Amino acid sequence: NFVIPLYWGLGLALLLVKRTRFTLPLALGLALFLGLSGAIMPCPKPEAPAIKTFPDMVFEYLDESVSSGDVKAAITLNNKNVRASNDDLQATYVFIIGESHSKRHSSLYGYGRETMPEMGKLKATGDLVLFTDVVSPNSFTCYVVPRLLSFASHESGMASYDTQNIFDVMNVAGFKTFWFGNQSGYDSNDPQCHGIASRASVWKVSPNGGLPDSCLMPMLDAALKDKAPRKFIVLHLWGSHFEYSRCYPPGFGNFKTDESSPLFNAEQNLHKAEINSYDNSVLFTDSILGTVVSKLKAAGGKSFMLYLSDHGENLYELKSVVTHMDFMPTRYSAEIPMLLWMSDKYKELSPKAKIDCIKKSSSNPYDSDDIINTVIDLSSIKTPRFDEEKSIVNQNFIPKRRIVSNDGLDYDSLLTVSRAAFLNQPGK
Repeated sequence: NFVIPLYWGLGLALLLVKRTRFTLPLALGLALFLGLSGAIMPCPKPEAPAIKTFPDMVFEYLDESVSSGDVKAAITLNNKNVRASNDDLQATYVFIIGESHSKRHSSLYGYGRETMPEMGKLKATGDLVLFTDVVSPNSFTCYVVPRLLSFASHESGMASYDTQNIFDVMNVAGFKTFWFGNQSGYDSNDPQCHGIASRASVWKVSPNGGLPDSCLMPMLDAALKDKAPRKFIVLHLWGSHFEYSRCYPPGFGNFKTDESSPLFNAEQNLHKAEINSYDNSVLFTDSILGTVVSKLKAAGGKSFMLYLSDHGENLYELKSVVTHMDFMPTRYSAEIPMLLWMSDKYKELSPKAKIDCIKKSSSNPYDSDDIINTVIDLSSIKTPRFDEEKSIVNQNFIPKRRIVSNDGLDYDSLLTVSRAAFLNQPGK
């Protein structure tokens, strides 16, 4: 139990010297102390609520304290030799990143409340590909989004600024790129996300992040009217971010805050205002997705909309566990919805074998930290960095071990949690 923490401590020492004003002897001393602490401190069991330890906080601080200037310089350096091409004459591809969207509260995945009627209509007519086994690599937005936008992953071990990103690839391939964000503090101030998002041809953030996501629609309208023949648009939603009642306009929603439901377990009934507000937030996200599809249909041409959430959400499925914590992942915070809509022109101009493969891929087990490969594949981009084995829609896709936290926790381990002591059963 000593070797691994010591190895970890030495690595931390190098990080401290590199990123802070720590001298090497002081850094080594602190790292040794932290390594010994890790050796004697038992790791939290998956079935038990965890406590953020001091080492957790140190790593979090180091990850978030990288300066914006250093990040941008690294991104520029690591993307200066990007090679990419695309043969589309016209195309509009929209990639939407949701927030804290739980599969368990999505009617598309069997939830008993109709929280996603617009997407449900598309699914009923065969116009929606619903991916059923996708997990997030982390449960914090600041860790997930940079991975979604770059080739960074738990498997690669690289930071998002040390590898290529989707905007530079699309730019080189001849697309005009757009980033529209509704999490102003994060989109503007987080070094890694801002560093990558600012590589877009057009970068805009809602001045009052946290407003209902309808505030992004005028930005989308302007992008769709842009004369560039090929466009790649990323929308970063407020989604179902806590506090849930702020996620949708006043008066919106089908679920009253004081409403009970036989779907709720005992603890959810104690927090029914929170659960009802959450379900209304998912309903509003569904309306946003429906609006985007309608706008793409009206614009015509070859297009797709790919949506996934950054991570899921805990909603009292486990006793006293709500929202999400990266140091305490659960299956509810790891499992995410993911869906794809393709225009008629997209399906017409794509090889039939490709469309058939996309439709057959819906049940593939996937980790979203490889999503850049799927976006590149769907966009018919040719680039040396693309890995077909990491694109969920590719015929050569190969499933991998899925890590859901920076501690290396395997998703499969979450499925073996002892449920008797922690799971609230509906109606009890």
